[in-house]
Amino acid sequence: MKKKIFSYQQIFLFVTSLSFCFYLLGYVNFNFSNQSWLINGDLAQYQLGWKFYREDIWRFPLGLNPNYGITNSSSIIYSDSIPLFAIFFKIFRSFLFEDFQYFSFWIFICIYLQALFSFKIILYYTKNIAYSLVSSLFFIFSTTLIYRSGIHLSLTAHWLILGYFYVQISTVNNKDLKKHLIIYLSLLIHFYFSLILIGIFFMEKIIKFKKLCIKDLISSFVIIIFSLILMYTVGYFTIGIDDGLGFGYGIYNFNLNSFFNPLGENYNESFNWSFFLPTLNFQNKEIEGFSYVGISGILFLILYFKYLFNGKSKIIFSKETNILIFFVFLMIATSNNVNIGNQDLITLELNKYLYGIFSSIRASGRLIWPIYYLIFIIGIVSIFQYSLNKKKPLLIISILAIFQLVDLAPGISNYYFGKQYENQNEESIDITKRTKGLSKQFNTIRLFKPDNNSSIFFLLNEHILNEKYEKTDVSYLARVDRQEIVNKEYKIIEQLNNKSLDLFNKTLFVSDNYNFVRNVYYLFKNKLNYYKIDKLWLVSNNKISDLENLDHINKFEFSNIQNTRNKNLELKNFLGFGWEKDKKNQIIMNGLKSTLLLNFDRKNCEENKKLVLKFQKYFDQVRDPIILKVLLNDILYENISFRDNLDYEIDISKVCKNNNLFKIDLIADNPKSLFDLRTGLNRKKRSIILNEIEIAK
Repeated sequence: MKKKIFSYQQIFLFVTSLSFCFYLLGYVNFNFSNQSWLINGDLAQYQLGWKFYREDIWRFPLGLNPNYGITNSSSIIYSDSIPLFAIFFKIFRSFLFEDFQYFSFWIFICIYLQALFSFKIILYYTKNIAYSLVSSLFFIFSTTLIYRSGIHLSLTAHWLILGYFYVQISTVNNKDLKKHLIIYLSLLIHFYFSLILIGIFFMEKIIKFKKLCIKDLISSFVIIIFSLILMYTVGYFTIGIDDGLGFGYGIYNFNLNSFFNPLGENYNESFNWSFFLPTLNFQNKEIEGFSYVGISGILFLILYFKYLFNGKSKIIFSKETNILIFFVFLMIATSNNVNIGNQDLITLELNKYLYGIFSSIRASGRLIWPIYYLIFIIGIVSIFQYSLNKKKPLLIISILAIFQLVDLAPGISNYYFGKQYENQNEESIDITKRTKGLSKQFNTIRLFKPDNNSSIFFLLNEHILNEKYEKTDVSYLARVDRQEIVNKEYKIIEQLNNKSLDLFNKTLFVSDNYNFVRNVYYLFKNKLNYYKIDKLWLVSNNKISDLENLDHINKFEFSNIQNTRNKNLELKNFLGFGWEKDKKNQIIMNGLKSTLLLNFDRKNCEENKKLVLKFQKYFDQVRDPIILKVLLNDILYENISFRDNLDYEIDISKVCKNNNLFKIDLIADNPKSLFDLRTGLNRKKRSIILNEIEIAK
């Protein structure tokens, strides 16, 4: 008798997965030529990464994507564009339609493989097809999976964890090789899955340490070597090791109430996942550890703990390995900041080097996922094993599935037909409509102040998606080369100060900083064109016909210093290039050169007034004196040096005889960054704080 190609259980899993995928996305969003739903939050980052990668030439490493971010360190790895799919579909780019997106197909694949592997795992232990099919529903409707499907698309590949579990219980030969392949596959999807799977792999080896053989040692060595080779090939190492570290460990963690807390969110709203339970408090950003198990899942959690304490059978792993997985992943996921609700239980200060290591897994709450799925697997298998009557397990699991779906219905309803993808960014929509077709005039759209995750990205992401620019640094990446971005920022300021029009060749610059654009106008005057849409400035050397009514070339004002004694002046009115506010709202000098632009009243020139600039050293730990060159209207005025604070006076009458508009340039000698001082990762050069400007006799 021939084996059926498609069994009824496979058809059930396929149809259920496809139906739920349509429910999550909506029929319109499932269309591979529709990218309009990829706008909110991080979603645009994924499609933009793919868009620029697709149009670029093939490079090595294979994932290199320098046109998105305009840095040689940019990679599809760090735009979370699912490298596996990006590389595969780039091969066939000539046959793909213009707005092709693969993320709707990706979500279906993830749901289907989630269903398939969970079915096979439960079937292995129960040998009951009906019981296993009903059990697969708990995994299809996993809260952690659905939550990620609305926010972090590459992180919906929870089937990798289940696939690893299935290989663990399979009776095939070369089991370690298959585990290796799943780990390598995870490196082509998202590094958090690789961390989880590699962690489990080595925990298995630790448990059998005394029984380790040469084969195990070779297997461990091979997985490290081949993982590093694969990571290099696809572009993980386009940034330095320290650039892979990020803020957030101890904040984006797992809260001890997360299994019972139905508080969820998407890009549009927060909501309660549960029909039966109220939401609980979080302390910080523990939504990254969101892992509500549902009303039936609480029973599975009880059975899971019962298994850890006195279980006798082997479910997925040996009891010892299961216990080790639980404690290790729970500790790392919970982090050094252990809390329940909004109450701190334990807060440990980590050594800065240890904190740096854990910063590579800054969103540590995600590492709760293997425990989450073991809870369901062990709980579901335990129910079957505890039920002696063969008919009772199916009845019990069916009732529990119904209770679970009823409980999760309020949460799932927030994902109805792509509701979670609805664009709430009205500013972005307006800008997109008014600037349609700009890529016909400009090859590149850039920021004056290169910055990863700039607020401008969220204003222009829809516009860039719908245009055909060849390059942009209006980008958002999970990790960047911090030094390269800072260098590009200082290079642009240097080119502007040198009045280089080549900088604007086929390039449209955008900024939300009026003072910066005003400084550009001071240098270039009507050689450039300036347009303002809402709070965004567009600057180019070509006229934009559709925006001529928005030309603001005559709208720049240089604030006048009135003839008032000892008047403290509003600092922001006089700032040009090279200044920014820190977290304390202080005006700090950023980089090697900063500019002030002032317009003097004639009486100030005639009455021998003094302009007083009040400086303060930025880094207290820097023992060397601060050395500044002071240029007045591009002419060296004085070299100054100070150690702590300085009230620096400029004789107004000596510099404003012929021109009331007055430019002060401050050039710092050897400013330092947090990275230079080995106290942080920030590469921006700091030297002084500008506290006040005033006029005095």
